Amino acid sequence: MKKTLLILTAATAIAALTSCSRKTVNKDFNRVITVKGTGVVSIPNEKATISLSVITRNKEALAASQENAQKMEAIHKVLKDKLGLTGKDLATCGYSLRQDSHWQNNKQIYDDYVVSNELRVFVKDVSKTGEIIDLATRAGANRFNSIQFSVEDTKESEMKAREEAANDAKKKAEVLAQASGAKLGKLVSISEGKDYGTGPIIASNQLLYTEKVANSDYDSAGYYTTSTEAGNSKITVTIEAVYEIK
Repeated sequence: MKKTLLILTAATAIAALTSCSRKTVNKDFNRVITVKGTGVVSIPNEKATISLSVITRNKEALAASQENAQKMEAIHKVLKDKLGLTGKDLATCGYSLRQDSHWQNNKQIYDDYVVSNELRVFVKDVSKTGEIIDLATRAGANRFNSIQFSVEDTKESEMKAREEAANDAKKKAEVLAQASGAKLGKLVSISEGKDYGTGPIIASNQLLYTEKVANSDYDSAGYYTTSTEAGNSKITVTIEAVYEIK
């Protein structure tokens, strides 16, 4: 009889402890909902970076190099004289000298020496990009590498995108909570990520040439001018927010 009573007493104690433990867990456990919010701000591009090259060929390495130097010097001069660019707006970003060759009857035949000199032009006024391309091309640039448009200052737009992302996350949380029959509680945590989208990037490895195209505008020298559109840059801010639900 004593043995049976002892077993029952132990079982009762275990049940009581389990019940208390469950009540404690339920009391401390907070239900949460996790959402993502996105804010996107579009900004007109204010500046551009143009990459142009001068490529020359000659049977003599020195002759190819000298011709290249002459043309590149002419490009520097016309951009400075005509548009007021300075040394800070121009940067050499690539230079190479090689000799081409081909195989004929199992024999390697050496061809011309090729010199490539790449110039990067930093443009503060995007309305001048077409004119810069035209002036450089007429002065001797014969390869167009790329144009990239961008924005000078993004701080204000970042703040606006951040605010939009936070509002978007909260609205999503409210909708989900209501649809679940709950009420939205306080914000528990929030984290952020940014994506600095760039403007239009135009890239080509084809040689440039002057061509008269319909609906283009003449400049004072009788050439058609190159038209460019700077477009907009987009700044995207994404946040992840955790809210309590009641």
